[in-house]
Amino acid sequence: MTILFVAAALIAVSPPASQIVVQAASATQQTAPSMTTSATSAETLLKALLKGAAPGGKIDYSAMTPEVAQIVRDHPEGGEMIIKLGTPQTVTYLGAPPGGHLFRITFATAKIDFFMAVNGAGKISSMYYHPSVDMPS
Repeated sequence: MTILFVAAALIAVSPPASQIVVQAASATQQTAPSMTTSATSAETLLKALLKGAAPGGKIDYSAMTPEVAQIVRDHPEGGEMIIKLGTPQTVTYLGAPPGGHLFRITFATAKIDFFMAVNGAGKISSMYYHPSVDMPS
């Protein structure tokens, strides 16, 4: 199985958990996607990942499949890319592309789109992020 994963970068993020806001899709979208039980579970895992990456926090590797946990451990350099973005301000649910859920994490200086797949056992089985690009209307 190929796992696309760069979210090891979150290890170095330092958001105070109390400052991370999860919100529905922005008003610029035509319709806000509704969150399913699966999306809510993914959101909870993402929030826990961000909280664990904060100063004094601890990443919960048991929330990931062994393969994903090993990738996070093996690639801590990814954190250097994220730390430059600053503290996450909001997390917005964008919808459910095939195989997972998509969130937008907004920082003071940038936005990233964060994909997360959760397996039947409720563990993170894949995740990755890339710079967010707003499409013209």
